[in-house]
Amino acid sequence: MFHLQRIGLLGDVHCQCQLLDVIVSFLNSRHLLILCTGDIVDGAGDPNKCIELLQSNNILTVLGNHDRWLLDNEMRSLPDTTDFTELTTNSVEFLNSLPITLEFSTPSGIALLCHGLGENNMAKLGPDIMVMALSSIWIFRGYRDKIILSLSSMVTPIEEW
Repeated sequence: MFHLQRIGLLGDVHCQCQLLDVIVSFLNSRHLLILCTGDIVDGAGDPNKCIELLQSNNILTVLGNHDRWLLDNEMRSLPDTTDFTELTTNSVEFLNSLPITLEFSTPSGIALLCHGLGENNMAKLGPDIMVMALSSIWIFRGYRDKIILSLSSMVTPIEEW
């Protein structure tokens, strides 16, 4: 278990290595612990460069459903899927090493980093939970005895932050 400090949270990278580089530089300039909710692969960019960026910046990352689909050779008929043969040995080892969840201690209790909801990286929040989106940065609210934070993909220009 890790101790949670100020964090920068990103996810749904989908091979967008140029945008990932800009966002990581921005978050690093603010001295944040950077966490990634996965979905590194399946997009028009270079998955190997994205993985190299995550590794070289020590970004704690969990497995997303697209990452799992690639490793399990599932859902490969979707647009812009990454072909397994495009991956370097390092990238395959990195993806295979990703946990489904990571736990962090916080002053308010345990925080869980995951792609979906807990161990289910395909689960989504329903409308009854009232998570609201605002400029691709999601607001979190308490739900029962949990606090839920969800983010959209990395499409918000840095200038809007």
